[in-house]
Amino acid sequence: MKKLVTAAAAIALVVSAGAAQAQQPEPGDLAMFADAEGTMTTLDVTPGVAFDVFAVAFDVPGGLKAYELGISGVEALGLFQLGFELFGPAPYVGSAQDRNFIVGTGACIPDTGAAALVQLNLLGTTAIPADSPLCVTGSTPSSFDDFGSPPGYSNCDNQIAPFGVATNGGDTYPDGCLILNATGPGPVDTESSSFGEVKARF
Repeated sequence: MKKLVTAAAAIALVVSAGAAQAQQPEPGDLAMFADAEGTMTTLDVTPGVAFDVFAVAFDVPGGLKAYELGISGVEALGLFQLGFELFGPAPYVGSAQDRNFIVGTGACIPDTGAAALVQLNLLGTTAIPADSPLCVTGSTPSSFDDFGSPPGYSNCDNQIAPFGVATNGGDTYPDGCLILNATGPGPVDTESSSFGEVKARF
């Protein structure tokens, strides 16, 4: 019986390791996530409550000197952009209009790890449809027309390359996208009170 339990545990370990590897992004992959580390692929959103989303690149081959990308789905879902932050010690922004980002990092960054290239702070005033995608696209205009205008980057040797698409959809949702879901009608208005005031009402 002990051997059977040990064998079952070994099989379970192999299966779980395989599942984890299937979700592991490749170097140079890019996708939208709900966290800066690139692990959360869905996000519950409440109308009237601001939230952040992140375009995350992983272990960019050759390092990172500049990048170009767009983010689609913001206007279609009725979301408002309250602000944004960009990756790099002193990022130079060639364009940041309409979720279109053409950015220089300000230096050669040789080891990027998981890099949140763009952080958007968003707000919705109405409930969004279930399973609503926010996706990474190419920028407009693009320096990467030779590759079909996908999101791309310039490495520390000034070589231009396209980003890959992280397979974060889990065979259920589009890869490269963050999936948003509404949680309810929104926050309820409140007013301050004291215990004496509450007690006097009863």
